[in-house]
Amino acid sequence: MRKLATAVFVTALVLGAVLMRTPAVANLIGLTPATCGAGEYMVGVSGRGGDFINAIRPVCQSWNPATSTAGPTRNGQTQGVPGGGEGVAICPRGSAVSGIEIRHVTQGEDMFLQYVAPQCRTILPPRDIVQIGRLQFGQGGSPTPSSGPTFHGCGSRELAIGISVAVGRAHVAEVDLKCQFAPGPSPPMTSRDTGHGTRLYTGPTIRTASGDDVSLDFCREFGTNCGQAAANAFCRAHDELVATAFEPASRIGVTAVIADGRICGPTCDGFRSIECGKAAGPGSVFTPRPPLSVTPSATPSPSPAPAPPPPTTHVPVAQMTGVIYRNPEITAATGETAPLDWCRDYGSECGKPAADAFCRAQGHARADHIQPRPDIGRTVIIATGAICADPTCDGFRLVECVRAGE
Repeated sequence: MRKLATAVFVTALVLGAVLMRTPAVANLIGLTPATCGAGEYMVGVSGRGGDFINAIRPVCQSWNPATSTAGPTRNGQTQGVPGGGEGVAICPRGSAVSGIEIRHVTQGEDMFLQYVAPQCRTILPPRDIVQIGRLQFGQGGSPTPSSGPTFHGCGSRELAIGISVAVGRAHVAEVDLKCQFAPGPSPPMTSRDTGHGTRLYTGPTIRTASGDDVSLDFCREFGTNCGQAAANAFCRAHDELVATAFEPASRIGVTAVIADGRICGPTCDGFRSIECGKAAGPGSVFTPRPPLSVTPSATPSPSPAPAPPPPTTHVPVAQMTGVIYRNPEITAATGETAPLDWCRDYGSECGKPAADAFCRAQGHARADHIQPRPDIGRTVIIATGAICADPTCDGFRLVECVRAGE
């Protein structure tokens, strides 16, 4: 038993001596942090070096989550020793460091850091890795003996806010990342029962592939099927049949398209609220109505409905052979009678599709000639029976309905 204890003691002494002489272990002791300030991300590294890195510092940049804009870059605190020429590796604007590839070189009992190559990821969803080629600070040659490259990465939905550095006798010996959770771009959604068979979602969001909850875009597909179609798809995703009411919100920031998760930003349209239920019920009012024009831009902020077209014909009313309905009205789900809305669905299938639906409801085959009536102020959407209550809601001055074959 005494011989076994002696053997264990001697083995411990030998192992301790080996560890004390191992450069990697020695240099991992006493890592000194160099972090960016509050509201900043690390967007690169800079410093001095030649064959090896003499000194290193984080490059920091402020980020405004309210406007999704980046501020100017600045150098953080330098860790290292004198010597070497200046070098820098910075991520593209709108992205930040999410990992670093490093390579060590050992010479005797000393360990040197040969290069640091940052990996960049977009700050906003979908948080993709930015493919820009190799960003490298340091020479990155292959002197021997050398270790293979190692990668230090932040966790899921994290970005770097600084580095921790160990400095040897003449060069930087080790670098590691300091990471922080990167919050999503949208405020959290809330929901509540309305007490009359529907559920109201305020600030509706959807979960994207990156794991972020992002404000729902106003269009079901990118720039098309806007308003009611997107709201209906959202409600179906929450096990409801239809959107009984919704309130648009213009230029709310970054949004996600429900059909494919595509990101629109940074000034896209969404929803202030959506009420979901089994069918349009009492009090279902869509207000305010979004603008009736689309202004193209580099990052579209989709509007739901085109401007009303001119009358489909200049044929005098006296020469029309079908049944003519002037200022046609229908009954809303609330029981209120109001003019027929220009669109069959909210913000989509406008003009003739709405007129065709009206004519079929009257027992005819289709609509032939129609005339728009802009800015009525209160209309009924024929597909859902819901009310459009904004002053810009449009309707029909005339609808001519005809039988099959006419």
